[in-house]
Amino acid sequence: MHWDLNTDGIGGVLARVDEQAGELSQRARTTLDHLDTAHATARGLIVGGVAERSPLQEALARFGVRAADVSEALRLQVDACSDGAARATAAYAVGDVIMEQWTERAGRLASETAIPFVLNPGR
Repeated sequence: MHWDLNTDGIGGVLARVDEQAGELSQRARTTLDHLDTAHATARGLIVGGVAERSPLQEALARFGVRAADVSEALRLQVDACSDGAARATAAYAVGDVIMEQWTERAGRLASETAIPFVLNPGR
């Protein structure tokens, strides 16, 4: 199997992932803000002089908590994937540099220790 990663291309993809993750986070914040507004708007019922939460408020509160949890889990997964890809790409690039250095060193050693080949000695 042959691996040849285009580290610049991967860097570009990771930059787009980061940009889109930022947009996703912004949209999640906006959605949660709208849920907060809806929750505040769904006023509690007054029963016997005691303010209670309406079923709509309860549902919106539960949905808001769940939406925040899902949003955070998604953000953490995107961050972990992006970080893993960046680390793997960096390790690959370092490996390329090290292999190049070893190859150059092996080439120098081979040329320094080579026995000269002589055609027709003594003639």
